[in-house]
Amino acid sequence: MRILEENARLYYFKEASEQNWGARQLERNINTLYYQRLLSSQNP
Repeated sequence: MRILEENARLYYFKEASEQNWGARQLERNINTLYYQRLLSSQNP
């Protein structure tokens, strides 16, 4: 996988499995930096 940050990679694996993301949804979330945006929204 092309995600270098281990925490982000594990997050995407976990969420894709639990939320039944398809390949397109997973790709879209990776490309839009979903994990990083989620983290930044929790730390104002």
